[in-house]
Amino acid sequence: SKCNARCPHCFIFNEGDTRFAGKALSADEIDKMTRSMGQDAYNVMLTGGETFLRKDIDDITNSYLENTGTQIIQFFTNGWFEDRAYNCLEYFSRTFPKRNFVMVVSIDDLHEAHNDYRRLKDGFERAMGTYNRVKALNRPNIDLDIGLTVNTANEDRLDEIYDYLVKERGVRTL
Repeated sequence: SKCNARCPHCFIFNEGDTRFAGKALSADEIDKMTRSMGQDAYNVMLTGGETFLRKDIDDITNSYLENTGTQIIQFFTNGWFEDRAYNCLEYFSRTFPKRNFVMVVSIDDLHEAHNDYRRLKDGFERAMGTYNRVKALNRPNIDLDIGLTVNTANEDRLDEIYDYLVKERGVRTL
């Protein structure tokens, strides 16, 4: 439950809230858990905070793929860690061609408004860069989505955000 962004709608960054401090399962604990799950898991959503802050995300993903019947793994990300996201999706989509992988990149507004909302300098550009780099893999078992949190900061610009992402940038799922 760690994140490099500081989005006002999210509880992860609330530094006064200690409910989640030190509570993340280790990769070994997740592996043990997945070994006891059986083959009934179909869709697994790996979320954060920021999913790709975990340096063991590949081990965690592999545990679900090897130990359960998981057919779809979804990675939720703010897109900041382009190399980690790309390498993860490239490897798993190649290694497990019959499984499906979804990367959901959070975009809450356009350009500086997005950066200000998430409190990440260059966050919009990095998120779109990660999206485009993974898209360029052009793998049939990778789907890309944009996850948009509607809030009071963007509610009056939803049409503008949609038009830019879909009509100008070629985003297929928003």
